[in-house]
This record gives sequence, structure tokens and C-alpha cells, in this order.
Amino acid sequence: MPSFRRIARAVLSRLGGRSAVRIGRGVELRLVTIWGRFVKTPLNLVYNKNRAHRRLEIGAGGSRAPGFETLDIVGGRNVDYVLDASKRLPFADSTFELIYASHVLEHIPWYFVEDVLERCIIYGPSSFDFRKRV
Repeated sequence: MPSFRRIARAVLSRLGGRSAVRIGRGVELRLVTIWGRFVKTPLNLVYNKNRAHRRLEIGAGGSRAPGFETLDIVGGRNVDYVLDASKRLPFADSTFELIYASHVLEHIPWYFVEDVLERCIIYGPSSFDFRKRV
């Protein structure tokens, strides 16, 4: 049985190397995002589960901060987890000692922002609780 990677390469070669397929009415299906969401993300969740001193960068875009695992809604080479940050993330409490999210809140609908910030609270030796300062 052919591997997913071999199938993805075959599809991309038929598309002329592009990573997007146009499906009627301008809707683009990004193969990289599909690969990241359904293959790379579950593998990284298992692989990184027991790592110590984990740090997460949300909305990394095209670059990666050194020493950080990355989470973005769009897949890419530097993205470890393809997930929507406005929804509950599949990480246990106190998984990360640091969560870095620069220029992310403006992309989340205003009615989800408070819930997202509450989920990002880290309880640990050097924790910061957003609710104490507001």
C-alpha cells in the first residue's frame, strides 16, 4: 500500500508542484494544511507528550522561535500542530511552561477572546494569572 507521502507527492506533481488545489468558487484546499492537521499534529502530540520544559508559540506563521513548539491554523514546514487556537486545545493542564502568542488575539472573534485567555493561564512555579491583574 502506498504511503501518504508518496500519494501527496503524486498529487503535487500533477498540480505542477503547487500546494493548493482550486475547487470551484475560489475555495482552496491546502494539501499542506490537511497533512498537518490529520497526520503531523497527532504524531507530534504523541511524540512530544513527555518532553520536559515545553514552550508553545501560537500563530508562528512562516518562522519558528528557537526552542518552541508551534501551533497555527494553517499548516507549513515550521508548524508542529495545525489547530484552531480559538477552540479547546488537546493539551493537558500545565503542559507548557511558556505560551507565546504575538499578534494572535486580533484574529480570534471578540466573543472567544476571554475563553482563550483563560485557557492559556499556566499554573506553575512562575505562573502568571491574567485574572489577578484585570
